[in-house]
Amino acid sequence: MAGKVVTAPAELRDRLLRVLGGVPATPAPAQLEMLGAAAAQDGMSKHVDLVATRVTGPVDVTALRAALDSLVARHEALRTHFLLEPRRLMVVRPPEPAWLDVEEIGDLAQAAARAATLLATPVDIRSTEPHHAVLLTRDEHTHVLLAPLRHLLSDEVSHGVYLRDLAASYAGEPQAECGRYRDHAAAQTAALADGAGVRRRVATLAPPLPAMTWPRTPDKRRYRQHTAAATWTSGWLGEITRRLAVRGFTFGILCAAAYAAALHAVTGAKDIRIGTSMANRGGEHTNTIGLFATMSVLRVRVSDDDPADELLHRARTTMLGAVEDAVPLAAVLGALRESTPGFRASGLYEATLTVVNQGRPVPAGSATAFEPVDGFDVDDRPAPAFVPAHLAVRRGTGGRDTEVRLGYNTDLLTADDAETMLATMAAFLQVAADHPERVLGAVRDG
Repeated sequence: MAGKVVTAPAELRDRLLRVLGGVPATPAPAQLEMLGAAAAQDGMSKHVDLVATRVTGPVDVTALRAALDSLVARHEALRTHFLLEPRRLMVVRPPEPAWLDVEEIGDLAQAAARAATLLATPVDIRSTEPHHAVLLTRDEHTHVLLAPLRHLLSDEVSHGVYLRDLAASYAGEPQAECGRYRDHAAAQTAALADGAGVRRRVATLAPPLPAMTWPRTPDKRRYRQHTAAATWTSGWLGEITRRLAVRGFTFGILCAAAYAAALHAVTGAKDIRIGTSMANRGGEHTNTIGLFATMSVLRVRVSDDDPADELLHRARTTMLGAVEDAVPLAAVLGALRESTPGFRASGLYEATLTVVNQGRPVPAGSATAFEPVDGFDVDDRPAPAFVPAHLAVRRGTGGRDTEVRLGYNTDLLTADDAETMLATMAAFLQVAADHPERVLGAVRDG
């Protein structure tokens, strides 16, 4: 018939799933800000996560496809899309086969380029397309698996869950129990509606919030970031963390306290506020893929007269409070604007902290292993400086050293300042383990 519109199978499937398929669910509070940004871009989101792993050993493609299908059936986040109108909802589709593309590459540089392209490609959060992965093969024993995920449905911890479950399924091994992401989203929505968590965070961050005075004060800022790096050897750091863990201090607490000491050393600030990601993954959702992380702020009081042990306890208190509440930063900012006329979000924190674990290779049977490829928000090249200082710590596991990178705004900090901060952090950790009664002024002065 003239003028008849023929609908492609993919388009027809998409329309049918929108109308008939899936279970609507309320998004988690942490998703709402990104949903708003995607709605403003006609459903397109630039927030893309990428699970990347080197695969060593032979790969049975048929078994890998089956493992991906099992992964999708197990985790709701891998078969969820969003509706933006008439209201914003997650839609969890029934289990469905995943898509796996297999491509040959000449070298691993091609894999890195492909990964960069996937990360830079916006995704349609309304799309009902199945979960998609790419296996890049150089030779029989060298492969790279790339799986782009919507950041709306994934966080840093989710990458490890993805690889562990995929490897276990590929090898035919049992997997740990995991909860449904929609249940976590509903629980977090209820907790936010109660308002108690937001009120606690607002009380913690209530003004006045004095600005930090940085060593440099240019007339005009170019907002360019450079990087200083250090390595904490596994033997040295392992001994320190073991001794301090006995006293109740986790690795994240150590990093926050050491960073606060370093910021105080170069700025003289006594009210240190550090933006960092928190995730409340307790109980049944420990092994669930999904967006649990939300930005929070650690507020730590620091002075030269504080013993190292006192600073550790303050960092512990503020971190445990942030973990317990784990409310979206947007909700806290909204409440602060209502309670404090003229409040500016840009003054809430001027330093950020990222702590991740280097993933160990995950066995996938006797001859194959998945080795995660981790990245940093800070790299060696000049980049836009979104905050004056960003500390990224990638903790070594299995005897590997820990990588420490400090991104700093060169308008506000010099290279010498950055090196002072790195040295101060290492010195603080050593003193905290050996002489916890020593005050920070003595640590800074050598």
